[in-house]
Amino acid sequence: MVPAKTPSAVIDRFNDEVNKVLALPEMKAAAAKIDVTLVGGGPETLGALVRKEIRQWTEVAQRANIKPE
Repeated sequence: MVPAKTPSAVIDRFNDEVNKVLALPEMKAAAAKIDVTLVGGGPETLGALVRKEIRQWTEVAQRANIKPE
């Protein structure tokens, strides 16, 4: 996640570096120890995941009649 209006070149560079780190064997090994699978990708992948999670948890909150305080 980055602030709104971050230039696309900055986003692309940040994304490339994050994906490099996620691909490191030591990162994969550390994640596996806590039963986490690291998944890289681009801004579109993250955006789709966030939208999916918002839909899912909105439905859960509605079904459980959870209201903000």
